[in-house]
Amino acid sequence: MMLQRLLLLLLLLLTPIAFAQYSYKKIIVASFPTQQHADRALEKLEAALYENDTILMLQSEHRFNVISRASGKYYIVSIEPFKERVVLQQVLDEVRKIKKDAFVNRFLSNTDLFAAEPAATLIVPEPETEAKEPSAVTQHTGEHTAVPTPPVVVQHDS
Repeated sequence: MMLQRLLLLLLLLLTPIAFAQYSYKKIIVASFPTQQHADRALEKLEAALYENDTILMLQSEHRFNVISRASGKYYIVSIEPFKERVVLQQVLDEVRKIKKDAFVNRFLSNTDLFAAEPAATLIVPEPETEAKEPSAVTQHTGEHTAVPTPPVVVQHDS
């Protein structure tokens, strides 16, 4: 009985590791408030990186890009995408010789060059609500207009 529990526990612990997938990652080197600042930083980074034989060899073999692009309300200088953790670590080690605070992040860009199939998009309509009593504001102003609620778009990466 004890052996069965031990085997079951071992199986439960190792199953997630066996089925874990490594998703694409990127190295974020810096972020800036404007595209112009990011582009200037990109030029400096490229000049330093392309003097490095290790970076040149890894880039020719694994086809990552050194770019500046929008990310949320900021503009980032990044090296992306990486599928293999070993390659990511080798590049990160070289980049940190130039820019010590570079870090790794999941690759979530809409311009994912390696996406074999488009992300699934689901349109989920908002649930209809029952008519409510007018609020204190609408009672005071006497205005009460119904505004239709637009559907919510939910995207799932495959």
